[in-house]
Amino acid sequence: MSESISATIKNSGLTLDSVFVEVQHSEGLNLPKANHIRFFHTAMRGNRLSTDNLQVFLRRNLARYVFSRAQLENYRINDDLDSAVSEAMRIMAENGGSSAEGTGNMLDEILVYAFLEEKLKAPKLMSRVELYTEMAQFRSECKGIHLLSPSDLPQNTKFQMVFGASNIVDDVKTAIDRAFETISKIDSHESREILMVQKTVLDQFFNQEEVALLSDVLIPQPGKPETYDTAYGVFLGYQLGLNPTGRGDDFEALAEQKMLCDIREHAGYISEKISAAGLTGHSFYVYIVPFNDAEQEKTQIMDAVLRGGAPI
Repeated sequence: MSESISATIKNSGLTLDSVFVEVQHSEGLNLPKANHIRFFHTAMRGNRLSTDNLQVFLRRNLARYVFSRAQLENYRINDDLDSAVSEAMRIMAENGGSSAEGTGNMLDEILVYAFLEEKLKAPKLMSRVELYTEMAQFRSECKGIHLLSPSDLPQNTKFQMVFGASNIVDDVKTAIDRAFETISKIDSHESREILMVQKTVLDQFFNQEEVALLSDVLIPQPGKPETYDTAYGVFLGYQLGLNPTGRGDDFEALAEQKMLCDIREHAGYISEKISAAGLTGHSFYVYIVPFNDAEQEKTQIMDAVLRGGAPI
């Protein structure tokens, strides 16, 4: 039987590594279980953080984010993958249009999916849009649910069901606070979230080895102890806050210095939030990305992706 489920994100062409540069730092979350806080930024052009490649990456992976593996397989069987992309765009546009925040709130939801799949190596069980549409009756608080194999953990003990939380807003501290509001809700309803997964997850897969693995790991069986733990994957986007006007070739170095200051300043705050919520017994995996103008760009990026045209 397989020891992990397959990733859904594209692993060739324009990957997350082609879109983001990682900022190396020494900050941590000071937790007893596996954890990390990682910081990334897009390429800089003309003293601005470019989102061109990000938009292409999002468009390439939109159907993989929106649909389950079983649904995508049906599109493949019918030789109709082009329809999967257009249908994914329609679903996203409809859900964004009905949201008070518009389509912009969807960017953080897709990015938490992308970072958990590609950087954490935790394939999705269900994305936020699947939870919002296909499983709406369960009222999930998660921004996505992923599964991390023990082989990708330092202790190599249990699988981890990773609950997603995310936010993009101008102020990074506000983004942290809002993400932890989501995390607190997930924690309060963890049993409901797990029950939803147990009741629905097998319908999302078609590969029989993966179905067998998920049944063995996630579905309760008499006389058998649980073989998974719960963890949190967090994506945070914020406004970098550097004025590019009048800057010369030193802008990129100044931007990275600002990013390092932001990491040092807020890693401790995230640790405090984890401790205050009584969640130090969980793993946390945090990914942070700055934008030029977070509030404006998150909507512009998603509108451009859903239009299907050239990057803005």
